[in-house]
Amino acid sequence: MSDMFAVLHIDTCGDFLEVFEVTSSHVKLIQPVFSPRLVMIRKILGLPVKVFYDVWIYMTIQSALTLHIYLVPPDKALKKEVEKQHYSRGYLKMLKPGPDKPMLLGSNFSLTTDKADAKIQPSTRELRYDSTNQFEVFIRNADDDFTLKLKSEKNTTWTCSIYKEDYQSQSPDHEQGQHFVDRHRTALINRVTDTDAVLDKLLHKELISNERYDAIRALTTTQDQMRDILRCVTAAGTQGKDALYEILKRMRSMRPLVRELEGSQ
Repeated sequence: MSDMFAVLHIDTCGDFLEVFEVTSSHVKLIQPVFSPRLVMIRKILGLPVKVFYDVWIYMTIQSALTLHIYLVPPDKALKKEVEKQHYSRGYLKMLKPGPDKPMLLGSNFSLTTDKADAKIQPSTRELRYDSTNQFEVFIRNADDDFTLKLKSEKNTTWTCSIYKEDYQSQSPDHEQGQHFVDRHRTALINRVTDTDAVLDKLLHKELISNERYDAIRALTTTQDQMRDILRCVTAAGTQGKDALYEILKRMRSMRPLVRELEGSQ
């Protein structure tokens, strides 16, 4: 059937998506991305719209612990916008599970914590399909575990435990002027073996070009590939180093290594 007509699908970022299967009755896409227009139409008509949001937590530690909590809709362009904004400002991303239920667009949500001296702004947010769903949590004396809760008008939508290891293990490199990637350069070169996955994720984040991707893939050893990867992310500054750090923490095969290096002196 695929010889009889052409199918073209472009997602919200302008990427071409591969057609997986064509029959006389349907077309199947490998990674379909659907437009939010229908969501907006339902909203205008006053119909309830529920969307599965991710919760992203970005942190920085200077004189105090500051968290930026984002409710991010399933939109590639919006996710890239949020990531780029925080990487450029030196924030680190804290990996935590998101809500397991959809949230109602237009509802008011509030963020609370059991940390007595925490300041949270704003007190409530109306849930929108954009990148403005942000809360800021400021804690001057952060030295123990605490809990965050996201509440709608009727119930608790999301609960998250923040452990002191989540933020204290990431702060020394920045406080001492040395990034995790710089401090553990030799170990990363010698012990990161899944360089293909790292390259794929760096390319997706647009931190390396297609030409550089191909050139690094052509190198014969993983050590040489990691040296070139480190050169690329270092050239991109803090944003590039943070991105590589987050990539390694998200990779199941690399988590033991990252935990070991984080705990080393």
